[in-house]
Amino acid sequence: MRQPKIIFVNRVYWPDEAATAQLLTDLATELVTRGWQVHVVTSGNGSASCAGVAVHRVGGTGPRDNLLRRFWHDCRFLLEVRRAVKRLAEPGDVVVLKTDPPLLAVALTATALARGARVLHWIQDIYPELVPRHAGRWLSPCFAPLRWLRNCAWRDSRHCLVPSADMRPLVEQSGGPAVSVTVIPNWAPRDLESPATGVAVAQLRSTWGLSGKFVVVYSGNLGRVHEFDTLLRAAILLRHDDAVVFAMVGDGPRRAEVETFVAQQALANVRFFPLQPRTELSTSLAVGDIHLV
Repeated sequence: MRQPKIIFVNRVYWPDEAATAQLLTDLATELVTRGWQVHVVTSGNGSASCAGVAVHRVGGTGPRDNLLRRFWHDCRFLLEVRRAVKRLAEPGDVVVLKTDPPLLAVALTATALARGARVLHWIQDIYPELVPRHAGRWLSPCFAPLRWLRNCAWRDSRHCLVPSADMRPLVEQSGGPAVSVTVIPNWAPRDLESPATGVAVAQLRSTWGLSGKFVVVYSGNLGRVHEFDTLLRAAILLRHDDAVVFAMVGDGPRRAEVETFVAQQALANVRFFPLQPRTELSTSLAVGDIHLV
């Protein structure tokens, strides 16, 4: 009897270090060690096997510096990924759809079901609701058809997985009585299992010019829908306190905007540092006396 495959679909995967890529890489490699046959359909070029995971890269990459370019590349990716799922999925397989790019559920649920596969939605973001929240609530009626299609995809799936209890009722209300939802919190990267040494932390503080400071850290993505006004107002209030430094560790579409504001306000107590690789994450996180999430 043929062993069912688990087929994950997400725009990013190892070696990309975006949050969804890290979660998916951890889970896929762990499932392989437990005897599962695991495939990942993702963007990029050059399909290969990585730690026992069959990685199918279908293109769809390119600059994502504005919404129009992002939309174009996402559409290309969705077309290619449908072809890949048609080719890979067989009766009894499990197709797990994440939420990068948006509305992956709408594009692929029917395709996977038609191949006889079972579908799980691993929901990290709620699209299309995020778009009007970011661009203007007046756009909300324009997305009603997509919300309806998304809700149908959730209902047609075997299960929906969400990372938090407050997201569960939203998915249940949107999908209706037929949708089944389970909360599975996201986990910390495995690289944090080994704590940073005091020597490494002191060395990084020195390199970043933070020795002797009380360090407030924001570590991660500076995304379009993230809120930085609170942090920046705090920095303004504490601008004359030389003992306190705000460290912004990461990158994202709003980094340039935040950097511009800091320069205009001449906030010497806000400093920017590059996104840290997973191997250095325990050390960079330990630099902070307080973390903002």
